[in-house]
Amino acid sequence: MPIAPTARRRVAPLRRAAAVTTLAALAALVGVGACGGDDDPGTPPPTPTIALAATSGISVVAGQAGATTLTLTRGGGYTGTVTLAVAGAPTGASATLAPSSLATGVASSALTVTTTAQTAPGTYPLVVTASGSGVTSATANVSLTVTAPTPVAGFTVALASPTVSVAAGAAQGGTATLNFTRTGGFTGGLTIAASGAPAGLTVEVPTTPVTGTSATITVRPAATVAAGTYPITLRVSGTGVP
Repeated sequence: MPIAPTARRRVAPLRRAAAVTTLAALAALVGVGACGGDDDPGTPPPTPTIALAATSGISVVAGQAGATTLTLTRGGGYTGTVTLAVAGAPTGASATLAPSSLATGVASSALTVTTTAQTAPGTYPLVVTASGSGVTSATANVSLTVTAPTPVAGFTVALASPTVSVAAGAAQGGTATLNFTRTGGFTGGLTIAASGAPAGLTVEVPTTPVTGTSATITVRPAATVAAGTYPITLRVSGTGVP
């Protein structure tokens, strides 16, 4: 009697099929990830910036004016208008900017400081601020140096008393004291001349240049001089001074 063959279960092929199916799914997932590479954001746009710098500091003598140039640098594609402002000018001085608003394409401005005789000598820090819409402000520091003017050689004169009273014909006459103040290192002699005296009235002044701080002026009216008030002019001059 023939023997019927025993049925066999084919397990291994099913495991391979499952493995093949799993690998196919992984490949599909990898493929999806690879397609996502087209979403790279790339390089971000540059940040707009401005910078400000001064060519030099400013040095002036009190009573005069000085200037420097400010240069603006735009970066990151910034083209907007920039406004300038300055602070720190000392008492008796003023600071101006020309122009104070820098439009597109304009990159420089002149900073001018004008002082007066009342501006105290010293060094002063000036700060210039540049600002624009959508950009961080920038500053530039400018050193302002003010020096005292060189003293001018000269002198001043003043009478101790503006009038002299004397009797006509008085033997000793009347006297007035003329005081001198020298300035700016002047030490030279001073020459005195009188004018305006009427006939019979003699005005005696030093005959040589005066090197001291005062001089005596003597007025001698003759007995024939009528009583009255007579204006007399004293002119003082010094060598090498106005």
